[in-house]
Amino acid sequence: MERVIDVHVNGKYKIYPLSVVRKNEVINDIFEDQPFVIFYTSKTVSVLDESEISASRKVGSVTVFRPESNDRFLTFRKTKEGFMDEQTKSIWDIAGKCISGDLKGSDLRPVTHGNHFAFEWFAFHSDSDIYQE
Repeated sequence: MERVIDVHVNGKYKIYPLSVVRKNEVINDIFEDQPFVIFYTSKTVSVLDESEISASRKVGSVTVFRPESNDRFLTFRKTKEGFMDEQTKSIWDIAGKCISGDLKGSDLRPVTHGNHFAFEWFAFHSDSDIYQE
């Protein structure tokens, strides 16, 4: 029942177990010569659990971006303020928007990705690469 995040590049797929994404909160990776970054936050709650959304369980949220801004390649890590790029120490939010620092107001370009059950994913894409820590 593991969920996986998939990224599609040049006709190939790579998947990331959600348990690994959740544990690391940020994954900087390159697949098929394409760099990207995965952000995770635990703050998102389910809108289906309770009549009062604030009482619902936290389900988390994942986003995937090209880690580039102003023609500069960036690497990220999670901090208590958000996602910090190592190059400028700017802080980014889960939506890929820079909220403070030298790059404030910049946006990361989103990468199309999915969130699926692993058993479902492998039924159609059994040859996918699997991220290893």
